[in-house]
Amino acid sequence: MNILYICADRGIPIRGHKGAAVHVRAMTNAFARAGHNVTIITPRPGPADGPVPASDIIHIPLPPRSEAATRDQQSQAYNAVLLTAVLNLTQQRQFDIIYERYSLWSD
Repeated sequence: MNILYICADRGIPIRGHKGAAVHVRAMTNAFARAGHNVTIITPRPGPADGPVPASDIIHIPLPPRSEAATRDQQSQAYNAVLLTAVLNLTQQRQFDIIYERYSLWSD
């Protein structure tokens, strides 16, 4: 199966060492060990020299920060960017499962 793993939380560097990053890699690595192809879409891939998951990582950058916008407003604005990216990706590639790690304001 082809699995799209959406991690919209900008606080999780996928190749980082935080517990949430370890969890994302553990989940996606388990999917890969089970024979599935996994793609992670994220605003924060993490350090280039960090642990690499057994999956492709697609980096969808955060929009530029606005001094006037609150963190919640910035997160909501990223939703539109992420939704467009996911829709474009699903038109280009077939996914059997879309798994989203819970993230506040993420649709």
